Amino acid sequence: MRGWSYYVAAWPFRLADYLEQHGRTTRRHLCPDSSFWHAAATHLTQPNDLDNLA
Repeated sequence: MRGWSYYVAAWPFRLADYLEQHGRTTRRHLCPDSSFWHAAATHLTQPNDLDNLA
């Protein structure tokens, strides 16, 4: 089975720069759901990784 990145690289299109920038700026201050933090705490192996995410 191929990973998600394989399919993204194979897409024949790319999100327009202004849409990518708009998405980044509007979602910059949103905090991920608790399920993200639980998965990060469960799967990250380096002690500083969680600090870098916060």
